[in-house]
Amino acid sequence: MRRRIAIFLVAALRSLPLWADNKGASAGDSDEAALARLRKEIMEMIGEPVCTNLVYCRVLALGVKPCGKPDEYLAYSSIAKTNEYALQGKAAEYAFLQEEVQSKEQTSAPCVVPAKPKVQCVDQRCKLQPQ
Repeated sequence: MRRRIAIFLVAALRSLPLWADNKGASAGDSDEAALARLRKEIMEMIGEPVCTNLVYCRVLALGVKPCGKPDEYLAYSSIAKTNEYALQGKAAEYAFLQEEVQSKEQTSAPCVVPAKPKVQCVDQRCKLQPQ
């Protein structure tokens, strides 16, 4: 069910104008290069996660492990000119592509799932709390 929702979200968001500047993977572009490009775009969208207090800090689940859980978490700010819908869509696109790569490679490593971290506002920056 989650996979269908992710596919639907990616397809729906690609039709919006905010995806107009998205450069699709070329025929010669490897999946790993496309993942690296998407990750770079996500990091650029997050930018500097500034905050004045905790209420502006958010946690983004990024990627997907073979068992279906998030690969990692990133802190971002809701006031740092971050389009949260575009960011969530880009994260879904990243997870979908990562899942495709894993299915091709048929990875069967044990699933060690990082706990969803809490976020904090420290020195006017959103940061994940150490676990």
